[in-house]
Amino acid sequence: MPSASPVFRHRPKQESERDRKRVVDRHRPSASKRGYDRAWQRLRLVILDRDPVCTICHAALSQVVDHIEAVADAPHRRLDPDNLRGLCKPCHDRRTARDQGFGRHAHGA
Repeated sequence: MPSASPVFRHRPKQESERDRKRVVDRHRPSASKRGYDRAWQRLRLVILDRDPVCTICHAALSQVVDHIEAVADAPHRRLDPDNLRGLCKPCHDRRTARDQGFGRHAHGA
């Protein structure tokens, strides 16, 4: 009599990714401490009004304000309107993944 195939029980990838992000977020400084204070919130609304359509794909509404030059590289440009642009979430997520190297393995680890 043939044996039954083994059953592998694991959480769906989406759920485990959500859990991973939740753990990471618990250890992050607050949004305000990361630079997203009231001044940022006010300027964000100005930029979304200035750039209502994504400046990359030109097809979707802007939902996120992106720093063209990263705050880590140019902290003096954090609130510079010329360093900010409106993006849709998918374009912003792709850019962030590319710029921050998500999915790449660290060398020597």
